[in-house]
Amino acid sequence: MTNQTQNLTRKNALVITQQVCIDALVNSDVAANLLSDPAAVFQQYGLDIPSDHADGFNAFFEAQMGNFTHLLKNKSNDASDEALKDFWCDLCVVGAWTLALAIVALGAVGLAALTIESAIVATVAAFMGISLEAALAFLVGLEAIVSSGVTAVAQALCNC
Repeated sequence: MTNQTQNLTRKNALVITQQVCIDALVNSDVAANLLSDPAAVFQQYGLDIPSDHADGFNAFFEAQMGNFTHLLKNKSNDASDEALKDFWCDLCVVGAWTLALAIVALGAVGLAALTIESAIVATVAAFMGISLEAALAFLVGLEAIVSSGVTAVAQALCNC
């Protein structure tokens, strides 16, 4: 886990994701770059996405933020209620992707071996704004879904 991922909180992940989306709405260059390579844009804004996972993040972003990318592709300034449905949850899940990637890399066996002193426990506690004990319990509870992949774990982190 990189130092940047260790310092990731839900708040700063949301700030990064919100800033990317706001800039994409008002700046056609950012919008075009976001549509062609979301991972590169998020890396420029400070989200630590390992280069060997950029394609996975791009596919994830398109699937998670389909309504938003539809708005960008259609250059519509009128966001319908349907297009913005669950937008805040989507922002959180996108922001949580790198942390979810680190959790999935541990796997169920790695989660079971965690202790209160584990760095990932502190990272999850900071991200979710919970105690270390609660973060450890949360992580151990992910054993059942970690095999479902990064998106499922990111959704769990955001309680979506």
